[in-house]
Amino acid sequence: MSLVQFGSNLPRLNVCPNLYEGLLFPNFDIAHHYCLEFGRFSGFAVRKKRIEKNNDGSIRSRCMDCEFSGKTPNDSNRVNIRNKGSKKTECPWHINLSQPLNSNFVKITKFVNEHNHELLEDNVTFGTEFRELSDEIKENIQYFVSCGVTDLPTIRNLLKGKFSNQFILSQDLLNYIQKLKREFGNDNDASSLLNDLFTKQKEDPLYLVIPQIDSDFRLSAIFWMTPDQQMLLTRYNDVILHDNTALTNHYKWPLSLFIIVDCDNKTRLVAQAFVQDETLDTYIWLLQCLKRTNIEPNVILTDADPAMIGAIQIELPNTYHLHCIFHIHQNLPRKLKGTLGKDYLSFVKDFYIARNALSEEMFELYWRQLRSKYQQIDGYLQNTLYKSKESWALYFTLKLFTGGMQSTQRVEGLNGILHKSIDSKMSLSSAYQKLVNRLNTENMTKR
Repeated sequence: MSLVQFGSNLPRLNVCPNLYEGLLFPNFDIAHHYCLEFGRFSGFAVRKKRIEKNNDGSIRSRCMDCEFSGKTPNDSNRVNIRNKGSKKTECPWHINLSQPLNSNFVKITKFVNEHNHELLEDNVTFGTEFRELSDEIKENIQYFVSCGVTDLPTIRNLLKGKFSNQFILSQDLLNYIQKLKREFGNDNDASSLLNDLFTKQKEDPLYLVIPQIDSDFRLSAIFWMTPDQQMLLTRYNDVILHDNTALTNHYKWPLSLFIIVDCDNKTRLVAQAFVQDETLDTYIWLLQCLKRTNIEPNVILTDADPAMIGAIQIELPNTYHLHCIFHIHQNLPRKLKGTLGKDYLSFVKDFYIARNALSEEMFELYWRQLRSKYQQIDGYLQNTLYKSKESWALYFTLKLFTGGMQSTQRVEGLNGILHKSIDSKMSLSSAYQKLVNRLNTENMTKR
């Protein structure tokens, strides 16, 4: 039976594999798996030591060694927090794998099968790389935790009767219990957040709350607007800015923000949402929520995310979409600096001469000169930048009322303020309370 059919989820082998120099494997995943299994049968753990990649990101070579290889850390160069020894013995065991570009196989090019330490017979039982709870034990623990039983001694005693012949390490059991508590905590957190928002909506029916529930009946996104925010959007819908901010909750859900600028030139938050991802479907849902106010902005300014571009074309076809020039500027070195090298700074200067042209004729003239001078990046210039020129070139954007805004800098500024009180360790309900505090501050200061 070929292991290729299993993909990256490879099963354990029944016998110790025979490794030798010149042995071929279909891919690096299977080669790595054979090395791990060799260590499991032999009484040691194999670790990844070094990797080299080709220009396209594919792996060219990989070295793996024994868990005991390497030198003992020099105590004089580190702060000793506790008196803990090291298992490093400079073990010479290692194996080199290689796959040249013109080859379809991974080959063992070097194999040093020697150790300078004792091999462990109980490696499978106690080695962190190999031990794991069975699926049946995990199912029982899931049931206990879902019923509210979460303490280690109680769950261990409950498992003893059914799995008396199986050895279970307390640390493995505790780790899995903590993992489940975090997962089940997501439901409790979602319930708390929804309860807070629907309580607000019950007190004031104008409070707009739109949750999104997935096929497993779990919260996958939540959009809300206060009555004051809806009033602001009604008054100031000429230009709206959108951006996402990360690291606002421990689920790593992006916080999506919509802001406007009022008559006092103050940044005001008019809508917000927690979403699971930044895909086209999510952005379509987000804009559909915004349209529930029966208001469509004249101009929307966002980063140049292709998913948001597609969503705006579908849901806001009559809204003019501007791309943040700051995000475009950030993308230039990532996309072009490696190709242009020392000519990159000269290119940036020429690019902004074209971008800031005050007539379409001058823009087209400068753009032709740009393409002629930097032919090595013509594909990016034409296929990425030129196609969206009406969203960032100054001549086109000057025709619109934008309040002088060319970037999402105001949203970035609000992100900075929020991150002073919101961090990646917070629950959704805690982050929501911080947002409520922010809105209260805005209302008091008219900011």
